[in-house]
Amino acid sequence: MAKMTSVAQAAEDAVKIVSRATEEAATAIAKAAEQARKVVSDSAADAVRVLSVKNADGSSDHDILIELKTRMEGLKSDIKELNSGTSIRLDGLEKEKLNSRESYANTFKAEVDKGIADHETRLNALEKSKTAQAVLMSIGVGILTILVSLLIFHIMGSK
Repeated sequence: MAKMTSVAQAAEDAVKIVSRATEEAATAIAKAAEQARKVVSDSAADAVRVLSVKNADGSSDHDILIELKTRMEGLKSDIKELNSGTSIRLDGLEKEKLNSRESYANTFKAEVDKGIADHETRLNALEKSKTAQAVLMSIGVGILTILVSLLIFHIMGSK
């Protein structure tokens, strides 16, 4: 029972570590999404402001399109920077969690493998005993059949 408890504890600890890593990754992604939303909304607000100012001045649409193109290129570069920053943070988080002493291979694998080997040994022993029991039962049924046949023959043959 102690082995089962230690294996269960190891599995529970592994689940906790994975859960913590997932929460940290979700937080990093949520922060990056919030930053991207802010950049997009700020750029959209600037574009609307530029459009309304230019149209009020009566300038040409060509100038407005050039201004929008410039702002969109800036927006693209801002999004690329956010993506690369998020990728770097996620890579760092993966390296930190995968290379830590708390990783599955370092902390839990040996104990889980011992538990699995113990279960395999027990299952093999149960299978052998079950087979032996079936063979002995078959032999017993055969012997009883012979004895009953002899008894019937003795009773019927004596008359």
